[in-house]
Amino acid sequence: MKQNEVLPEHNTIELTLDDQSWLYSFGVDPSWQDDPTLAVELNELIRMGSERINESYDESQHQQIILAREKFFGFVGIDAETLRAFRQVNPTIIPLDTFISTQRVMHNLGLDAVKIINTQPSAIGLAPESVRAKVDNFTALGLDAVKIINTLPSVIGLAPESVRAKVDNFTALGLDAVKIINTLPSAIGYAPESVRAKVNNFTALGLDAVKIINTLPSAIGYAPESVRAKVDNFTALGLDAVKIINTQPVALSYAPESVRAKLRLLELSTKVLQWEFTAKELIEEFPVILGFSTKKLQILRRIAATHLTDDARSIQPKSLKSKLVIPLEKYLLSIQLDEQSPLDDGLLTNAGRIKLNARERKAEAMILARTDKLGRIGIMYLDYAK
Repeated sequence: MKQNEVLPEHNTIELTLDDQSWLYSFGVDPSWQDDPTLAVELNELIRMGSERINESYDESQHQQIILAREKFFGFVGIDAETLRAFRQVNPTIIPLDTFISTQRVMHNLGLDAVKIINTQPSAIGLAPESVRAKVDNFTALGLDAVKIINTLPSVIGLAPESVRAKVDNFTALGLDAVKIINTLPSAIGYAPESVRAKVNNFTALGLDAVKIINTLPSAIGYAPESVRAKVDNFTALGLDAVKIINTQPVALSYAPESVRAKLRLLELSTKVLQWEFTAKELIEEFPVILGFSTKKLQILRRIAATHLTDDARSIQPKSLKSKLVIPLEKYLLSIQLDEQSPLDDGLLTNAGRIKLNARERKAEAMILARTDKLGRIGIMYLDYAK
């Protein structure tokens, strides 16, 4: 018995110039449209391949329809292995008018049909209304459907209720489902129990799972043993891992060797600058400094050694941000304020007079640094700002 195709009534479609774009994405030479004979042959294949197979057809008619579909898929360039994977569960392939309609929808939506089909062969059989419904479901949930599906093609096979259940699971845990999934599309593929297990692992370590994952969505992808290893590394260095990571969640993404290298550099820097606090106290009070590149830290150390007053060397770690890190642009601008004695002890006072927001301050400092007015300091700032 031949397989029946219970599908709605259809009007056979033909290829037009508008189809060149999605066909080209499959690797089809656009010149097919300039060959009248080929265009006629393709449209005849589409007409035949769009016929529905039913019980009244004899074997010859059945084979003609299947052959037309196979020839068209060969023209499109879907490789034999992908088509074979699809036909394991769909022996007769999909009617060509349905396939073409779906490709038009995918192309108009910005979906990468080639990647989706190569990754998820079952997508060959998607109907246009099914694609729209799946995209609309993502969009209604606040998700970036195109980004998510293009990044993780397998999700196009998820039922709308499955997607909603996964989003609801994130939300029930206090997580920002939209931010997490839009930032890390693979998160939509995690089973609810896997998400809960990862949250529980953070909590068991004393970490603020909700804050960390909402701030650093990629953290939801970390294996529990990876999280523990990073926490253990901080602890082995004598640092308060929980305080650092809860204050600066991105610190969880730093490689252990990077943390060790930064600690060594800061230990040396605090001694050279004769600050009245240790490198460990500095990191725990101002964890963001772990994210500075080695070059940036060296530049800050150079500027601090050259331009900070003796009083400023006794600042506490929690004051470093206001006394050294944020005012870097202000230092540069304050040099310009007092061209008679640009490097004297009044630098901090001059910097404090500048009333610009962060964006304006950074823009003006960048302009000034690119001139020759600041010499080495300007060059250092350009390196710092990279």
